[in-house]
Amino acid sequence: MKEIYKKKCKCCGETFVTTKGNKVYITGHQKPNNNENQNAKRKKLHELNKPLTRNYQVFDELLGKKNSVDVSFEYLSGRKVQTGWMTHMDKYNGVKERCIHDIVIKVNSDHLTLIRK
Repeated sequence: MKEIYKKKCKCCGETFVTTKGNKVYITGHQKPNNNENQNAKRKKLHELNKPLTRNYQVFDELLGKKNSVDVSFEYLSGRKVQTGWMTHMDKYNGVKERCIHDIVIKVNSDHLTLIRK
């Protein structure tokens, strides 16, 4: 005869009886609980990445099919672009420049130069 375990469900706290010692969820509760946990993590990351995604969309739209384009800071502030966001630093013509994915952001005195790698 199998041993019977009395457990408490990890997501709702309801007690249940099982014959498996490693079972922690009532049948059917694990997927919804894992989905809720993952959605909470995804929501936090979305809030962090939102300005970065917004900047990339604007820069990509400005570049279109061009290799490079000059954009004034005034125009970017009107489009609500925060110029401090980047994904990494990369060398471009021997100088380390800020990048957002495949777009190099070269900072000049009164404008930005956007270059697609």
